[in-house]
Amino acid sequence: MYNIDLVYLWCDGKDKNFLERKKRYIDSNECNTESNGKERFFDNDELKYSLRSVEKYANWIHHVYIVTDRQKPKWFNSNCKKVTIIDHSTILPKELIPCFNSTVIERYIANIPGLSEHFIYGNDDTFFGSEISPDYFFTNQGKPIVRVKKFNDFPYELTTLNIEDVYSKTRFWGKSVIKSWEMLMKYWKINRVIPYELHHNFDAYLKSEYKEVMNDYKPIFQQSQERFRSKKDINRILFSIHAVYKGSAVMKIIAKTTKMMKMKSFLFRYKVNSLYVDKKIKSLIVLSLINPDLYCINDSCESNELDNIIEKILLMKYYPLKSVAEE
Repeated sequence: MYNIDLVYLWCDGKDKNFLERKKRYIDSNECNTESNGKERFFDNDELKYSLRSVEKYANWIHHVYIVTDRQKPKWFNSNCKKVTIIDHSTILPKELIPCFNSTVIERYIANIPGLSEHFIYGNDDTFFGSEISPDYFFTNQGKPIVRVKKFNDFPYELTTLNIEDVYSKTRFWGKSVIKSWEMLMKYWKINRVIPYELHHNFDAYLKSEYKEVMNDYKPIFQQSQERFRSKKDINRILFSIHAVYKGSAVMKIIAKTTKMMKMKSFLFRYKVNSLYVDKKIKSLIVLSLINPDLYCINDSCESNELDNIIEKILLMKYYPLKSVAEE
């Protein structure tokens, strides 16, 4: 059996030094609330509870890496041998630091020293909700299982003829997805696709494949190196779908979690594979009723202090035991 590591991106958006660095590089002509809103950097100790969820439901994880910029969680146990803090300076090109754009930082996680060939990547607001085994993420042949969902309920195919129009009409957050599909279509010489997006939860990768994509698409990546999120961003789905097209990964389509599915889960323990809800309070309400394998408690500009208090209470209830990463 091969080792499987887990990688997180994390930052403390309330840290004084972090805020000073961010303020120094903000360009009001380039940034807006979607690229620079406080929800992009807000920390409500989700990482602490996500690590507790790992120990509770996926204790087969070999090692955990937390990628951050000159920070560490206030609760972190520096003597912990299973969890390592990785500074941006270790993996990112010097000219990109400081970087506040997760879509750029994600490209370089395969540079983490000692990272296993098989690894899982997650945001700090993603959690394990039930007992999960390695074959949830990798096939018997060691291929990553790529979980996707239909992009934004897209009603028709994406083609070389309509892609520019679709891009112009897509909301800020989705432009990076369309940009990624454009790159994939050009590389693989495909004229039309059904666009998907990642399921917004933990995803599986091979380090060698990840590095290969960075090399194959390098000229285009170099045109998208913004410090903050921008319309030039390229979504991480590029890495996943490239591997699927190459035959080194397997795609699994996740159905949208409908009201009927939620009701069946609540009444009959129907299994929900992966849960993502746009607004925090909605996701918290759903989580109090069902038990998904994986879930994300998404932050948005609409989240308020009461949402954060409720989130903390819920996470403390689900994950009361400290992990080895805590002092």
